[in-house]
Amino acid sequence: MLLGDGGEYQQTATDAWAAGPPPAPPEQMVAVAQRRLREAGWHLDQSAAETFENCADKLCGSFVPVTWTTLDASRGDTLLTVTVNSRPEPESPYLSIGLRRTTPPLVLPAAIGGGLLGALAGWLVLGWASRRTETPHPARAVVKVLFGVTLFLWWVPVLVSVPALVSHHRAEPHPQWHPLWEWLGQPTFSLFFLVGSVSALLGIALATLPRRDADRLSTLASG
Repeated sequence: MLLGDGGEYQQTATDAWAAGPPPAPPEQMVAVAQRRLREAGWHLDQSAAETFENCADKLCGSFVPVTWTTLDASRGDTLLTVTVNSRPEPESPYLSIGLRRTTPPLVLPAAIGGGLLGALAGWLVLGWASRRTETPHPARAVVKVLFGVTLFLWWVPVLVSVPALVSHHRAEPHPQWHPLWEWLGQPTFSLFFLVGSVSALLGIALATLPRRDADRLSTLASG
């Protein structure tokens, strides 16, 4: 998770597939799947077909078009994805099915509330550290550098992930958006977040050091 390979960490899903010779042409399988899903009470959100070139024989270099047809359906709090492969290889599935839960309704207001509370707490801590490190604090320059490093490491993943996910959502149909942590660049950029958190904690620790004027006041008081 700390080396940029975060693709395996996703929302829980149940997948199934069927391999071997297809029992019917792909167009017929898609039509039957649509009819049976509607009969079972599923709502077909959208249907999309993506065509790309795939090498059928790598030795001869010939290419044949392969069409993947994806059906997205929902019923209650369950999402269903059916994918039909028009030209499956002997060991690849001609039909794939995925089941996953929809995002609970309370997640969005909880995320907004948590974000606002976190922003308020961060603002208070920043204000406290800024007042603590006013001149003549001995670690003023270091705390400023650590603050800049923290902001850079925390915001770079967001600036990279948000445009990429917006483009991804516009290019492919999605019955629901990707989870919030992916928009924040997690867990792909978790190393950035970890180092930024260490930088923030180190800056806060340095801000607790006594200021020089406080040392002079304590000396005068004791004298």
